[in-house]
Amino acid sequence: MVKNNDRQRDLDMGRARRDLQWDRMYELAIDPEHAKSVRDSRSPDDKEACTMCGNYCALKIVKQNFNFER
Repeated sequence: MVKNNDRQRDLDMGRARRDLQWDRMYELAIDPEHAKSVRDSRSPDDKEACTMCGNYCALKIVKQNFNFER
C-alpha cells in the first residue's frame, strides 16, 4: 500500500519502523512534531521499544537475537 503517492517514502518509513530508528521516523512522518510529542508523552522505560509493546516489543527482541544486516 502506498500513501501519499510516494512509494519510496513508505518503504523508508517501513525500514525505519523495522529498525526502530525513531529520528528517521520523525523525519518521514507527515507531522514530525506531533509524532515526536506523542512518542514523548507515551515513552516506555526502554527508549528502544515502541510505545505500544514496551518491553515486549517483537521488533526489539528480533533485532537483539538475529543479525539482519543487508
